[in-house]
Amino acid sequence: MEGIKKSELIAARLKRASSAVKTLNAEIDELKQRLSLVEIHNEELQDLIDRIGESAAQIASSIDKSMEGLGTEEFIFNEDESNEIASAEEFSASGSVDNDFDF
Repeated sequence: MEGIKKSELIAARLKRASSAVKTLNAEIDELKQRLSLVEIHNEELQDLIDRIGESAAQIASSIDKSMEGLGTEEFIFNEDESNEIASAEEFSASGSVDNDFDF
């Protein structure tokens, strides 16, 4: 009798162990899939970072060229444009105290 109980106990333990191994294997497979997705996402982010870095370098280069060009270009005074700007500034300044629409 005692031998039967021991073999039944061993069989029950083996079934539980087998079930636990199946559960752990399923979890491992799920974790592998999630890791794969994370790795793909990280690659996409790295590509985005690289593109942003390239864009930033292009912008910096463009700004540097513009700054260099500022010193070499001559300013051409346009009296008509200056008068228009002065008129617009006067209008803006006087418009802030305009009481035509007070009720």
